[in-house]
Amino acid sequence: MKQIKKIILVLLLVVVCLVGILQFVFGGVDMKGKNNVQKNNPSEVKNRKEPEGGESDDVWQEMAKKYLGDIPDIHVYSPDETMRQDDWSYEIKNARVTKEKDPRWDSIPDYPEYEYDEDGNILNSYSFLSVGIRVLCEEKSPNRELCLNSMYMAVFDETGEKVYTSEAATAALGKPFTKNYFYCSLEKGELLDTEIVYMMPDKYVKNNYYYLMIVNNHGVTPETGNEVGLMKIPIGEGK
Repeated sequence: MKQIKKIILVLLLVVVCLVGILQFVFGGVDMKGKNNVQKNNPSEVKNRKEPEGGESDDVWQEMAKKYLGDIPDIHVYSPDETMRQDDWSYEIKNARVTKEKDPRWDSIPDYPEYEYDEDGNILNSYSFLSVGIRVLCEEKSPNRELCLNSMYMAVFDETGEKVYTSEAATAALGKPFTKNYFYCSLEKGELLDTEIVYMMPDKYVKNNYYYLMIVNNHGVTPETGNEVGLMKIPIGEGK
């Protein structure tokens, strides 16, 4: 009789152990699945693409691709980087948005949409975007001159969509605003330190917008990233 009780007790223990093991295995799978929803795998966080409007360089790259198309070798340079394009290297020093005309600027655009006071300061819903830039002549190719008007500006909203573009309106070159005003003849090793000024509607002046300077010396649609220069303007998300 005692032996039968022992056998029954052992069988009960085996059943209890089996039930516990099954709950652990199958219950553990469910719990693990729930945890994966709530917690991020470190490798997934590292490789995850930042959402639009984030501060990752991926956002700038995606904007450039939207604007230029999916061409190879696109790189967006930060203000602390020097960009080489053809014979010249470029470096953005600073940028500011203002309604006041700087006396160093050679002119202001004379179009009906812009309203000025007697000193050239803007009175209506536009602003000057002034970008301080250095351009160094690295090589001197025959029949090639630097054209500052090939450096235009594009604005992207918080979702990365382009909302505005503008060519240079004026600069601080110390010369009259004529037909060839934006052309600069630099010798090898010569440095141009100036400000390039763009006109921009106030509705596009926002802290969560992205501002790019685009250098296209060839004046044609680029087929690779090496044929166009992209630099972050240090305002908005570019700060």
